[in-house]
Amino acid sequence: MDIFKEQLVVIKPTAKTVVVKTLIYSVAVLFALGAIIFSFLRPALSTIAMLIAAGAVYLGYRFASKLNIEYEYINTNGEVDVDCIINKRDRQRMTTFKCSDIEDISQYNPTVHKPKSTDGKDVYFACTPDEESIALRIWHPKKGYYTIVFAPNEDFKESMRKYLPYLLKNNL
Repeated sequence: MDIFKEQLVVIKPTAKTVVVKTLIYSVAVLFALGAIIFSFLRPALSTIAMLIAAGAVYLGYRFASKLNIEYEYINTNGEVDVDCIINKRDRQRMTTFKCSDIEDISQYNPTVHKPKSTDGKDVYFACTPDEESIALRIWHPKKGYYTIVFAPNEDFKESMRKYLPYLLKNNL
């Protein structure tokens, strides 16, 4: 019997995210106002200034919307795909792993599960880390060992249990 289960995890904006969005919108509006004022000072260049103002507002919206992030977990017969969805339109594959490649399952601990390498590729976060999050240590033939922190619900956990190594079935 084939198993297909998916879960969508919406990331709630933090205070830092709200501040960054506010700064992006403020800079875009100030730049647009500057272009509009410039169009009154130089009427010959008013068309270009209005295009610049519209472009500033549009780019501000595009940059700020990149902070709206969701994660989607998909389990297809023991192969789990983790996708990052940006502003409900851009999808990027974070990782794909087989449940049989999981070597350790533990609760998320911020002191233990942090990027160990300087480029931050050792630990991937696919959720807002909290006490409900789970850290999976995975072996990949090309990447080596890496950890992914994610927050599956009970249905998604149950769909994964069938494909886990015997010793890890009760840890999930």
